[in-house]
Amino acid sequence: MEQLGEEMLKRRISVNGNYAREFIKQVLAEIESGISATAVRLKYGLNGGTLDYWLTNYTSEAYRQNRRKILPVHTKRAIMKAVQNGSMTIREAMSAYNIQSDTTIKRWILSEKKQMNELVGSNTLALKKEQSSEHSPDQKPADETEILRQKLADAELKIRALNTLIDVAEEQLKINIRKKPGAKQS
Repeated sequence: MEQLGEEMLKRRISVNGNYAREFIKQVLAEIESGISATAVRLKYGLNGGTLDYWLTNYTSEAYRQNRRKILPVHTKRAIMKAVQNGSMTIREAMSAYNIQSDTTIKRWILSEKKQMNELVGSNTLALKKEQSSEHSPDQKPADETEILRQKLADAELKIRALNTLIDVAEEQLKINIRKKPGAKQS
């Protein structure tokens, strides 16, 4: 935190011990001008909760509308799939959905891949357990071909689930997520 001068300290606190209105206006003006809330909070040594309260209650309506919004899960998935299949770039998605950072979308995609890998892995483990319990101790576990068939079945199930998800997203959001065949690359 930068050292605040004596003059700033005097202007910061009002007579009743609360933050002075002029100080609050100055802090919010800096944030609305484009300086990050974190930088301003550190500059003036403010509590994050206090600054959030000010941002929620004292900023302009335009600023509040542009603040980060929590997107529904189906919207996040639609964005991820559009980016993954190439029908939308990350920059286009950021612009269309008012997402502040490309890292956000990348994080969603990585998280989704991790969840899918965990699901496929848990299905495979459950299958192996089930197969090993069906065999007597003197029998060999299922051969590699059977395991590969099950993995293929899991992958097909995953594809069907994702296609259903895309269909629902296209229907509810009224956007084309899948590319049309023969469409030119941009």
